[in-house]
Amino acid sequence: MKVRLAAIGSVAAVLLSAVLLSAGVAGSAGPSPVLARINLGTDAWVVATGGDGSVWTDGPKGLVRIDPATDRISVRTRIRGTANAGLGSIWVPSGRTLYRLNPATGAVQATIRLPHDAESAAARRGVVWLTSPETKLLMRLDLKTRAIRSTRTCDAKWHGIWRAAGSIWLACYNEGEVLRVDAATNRVVARIRVAYGVHGLTAGAGSVWVNNHANGQLVRIDTRSNRVVARLRTGTNPAIVFARGRLWESGDKAVLGIDPATNRVVARLPVGSGEYYGLTYADGSLWLSTIGGERVLRLDPARAAAVR
Repeated sequence: MKVRLAAIGSVAAVLLSAVLLSAGVAGSAGPSPVLARINLGTDAWVVATGGDGSVWTDGPKGLVRIDPATDRISVRTRIRGTANAGLGSIWVPSGRTLYRLNPATGAVQATIRLPHDAESAAARRGVVWLTSPETKLLMRLDLKTRAIRSTRTCDAKWHGIWRAAGSIWLACYNEGEVLRVDAATNRVVARIRVAYGVHGLTAGAGSVWVNNHANGQLVRIDTRSNRVVARLRTGTNPAIVFARGRLWESGDKAVLGIDPATNRVVARLPVGSGEYYGLTYADGSLWLSTIGGERVLRLDPARAAAVR
């Protein structure tokens, strides 16, 4: 009887050890991916990477510059609008004015009057494209001549413009389409039907990626065929960026890393519940802006937990 009890006790001890070990493995979170939390004092709708590696986003009185070397705000401006990076500058559409800022100092390098209110911008090779959701126009600004050519497109909103594969791509929120616009002629050359609510755009791995603020889908479009080649359900936050060979998107409680070779979520950076609106990559880190939290989070993608 004593032998049997001892045996039972030994088995119980082994099972208890196994349970504890299993619980320890499952509960081990590892180091937090959050390297810094930069308080802004206001909601941050857009976050952009300057040509000098800095990060630009919203501040209480205007756009601010975050220095990655200190994780602190180093420049404060009085210019309100959305920050967009390109041609070594920060471009800020603000109503019918476009500002070109020095990314290191915030100094205004140029002020350009526009015929229509603008919201977002993309710049490349001496040209700036600007969206005007109210008029549904895409403006093409030649920086040398200051000539502006407008094309009727759609109501592309914040994050809804990207340059890739010799074209400008627009996410048309209400129309549920992604438009491909020839960068030279400013003409629409393809319309890709997706779904109502398409919002954020980025490009990588031979594709344009667009997420949907309404149905929580991430859609991959092949730039050679202009066709949708993959759909994933990830979440309704519009923050999205391609970096370090992966597509990164903010989910409901984490930033998700998606492998373009498999179109599957393979990594996860937990950040807690919140509404995350902007995402960029600079100085080896992901930078995530929050709505309601009034801060920008700096994340280490190397600390992402593998998802199997």
